[in-house]
Amino acid sequence: MSETSQYMTTREVAALMRVRERKIYDLVAKGDIPVTKTTGKLLFPKDALLAWIDKDSLPADKTQLTISGSHDPLFETVLRQTGIDIATLWNGSTAGLERVVKGQASASVLHIFCPEEQSWNIDAVKAACAEKDVVLLHWANRSRGLVMTTSAAENVRSLSAIRPWRLSQRHAGTGAQILFDHLLAEAGLKKDELDLGVACHTELETVLTLLEGQADVAFGLEHFAAKYNLAFLPLVSESVDILVDRKMVFEPAFQTLLAFCYSDSFTELVSGFGGYDTTGLGQVRFNA
Repeated sequence: MSETSQYMTTREVAALMRVRERKIYDLVAKGDIPVTKTTGKLLFPKDALLAWIDKDSLPADKTQLTISGSHDPLFETVLRQTGIDIATLWNGSTAGLERVVKGQASASVLHIFCPEEQSWNIDAVKAACAEKDVVLLHWANRSRGLVMTTSAAENVRSLSAIRPWRLSQRHAGTGAQILFDHLLAEAGLKKDELDLGVACHTELETVLTLLEGQADVAFGLEHFAAKYNLAFLPLVSESVDILVDRKMVFEPAFQTLLAFCYSDSFTELVSGFGGYDTTGLGQVRFNA
C-alpha cells in the first residue's frame, strides 16, 4: 500500500490488525469498523481506520468507558443494545487484566482459572491489583466444553478421545486456553500429540473454523454450539466476572449498563443464550 493512499483493502486491513480476512468481514457486517463501498468493493479510509484502532489504546478517563479482556457474546450483545459510548478490545483475559492494571482500560471481562485453588479470577486479580482501586463483579456462569461436528461427536465421548481429530484452539493467555491446557494435562494429553489448528482470537472465530471445515472440535461455549447447530459435550461451568476501575462504576455509562442488566429486556435477552446462568450478576467477588 502506498504511503499516500487514502484507502486500504480488506487484505491490507487484516494484515495490519493481524487477523484473518473473515474477521474483517465480520466487523463490517456488525458495522463496527469504518468502511465504504465503491462498485461493490470494500474500501477502508486509512485515517478513520487508524483512529478506530487507536481508540482502544487511549488511557481510561471519565468520559470514556473502555472495556477489554475476554470475548463474551452476551456481554457484547448487551453493549450493542444499550448503545453506550464505549471502546472495546477483546484481547483475552490475561491481556485485559494487564490493561486495567496499566490504566489503559476501565474494565475487563475475565474468566481465569486457578488450578491450585480451583477458583476463578479472584487469585489473578489479587496478584495483579494489590495496589489498585478496583472491584470484581460477577457477570455470569457459562457452560463450556467440546463443540463438535456431527462426525466428531459420533466418536468423541470424552476429552481423552479428541486425539485423532483436528482441534481449534485459542491464543495463549486467554481464559479459554488456560483452562483447556489444564484439562488436557489432567486427561494425560500432550499438546504436541494433538492436531492443533491456528490460534483464534475470539469465541466466535474458534467455532467458525468448524463451519468452514478447518477443524472438527473446539473448546467453546454451549451458546455457540446451539446457535450453529453443532454438537456439544459439556465439561465445565466457568465463572465470568468484570474487573472495573472503581471510579468508573459510578460513571453514567457503567450505570446505564448495570441498569439494563436488571431490566426485563435483559431477562428476555438471556433466555435466548443457552448455557448461561446470570443468577449472581452484580455480586462483588473481590473488593480491593
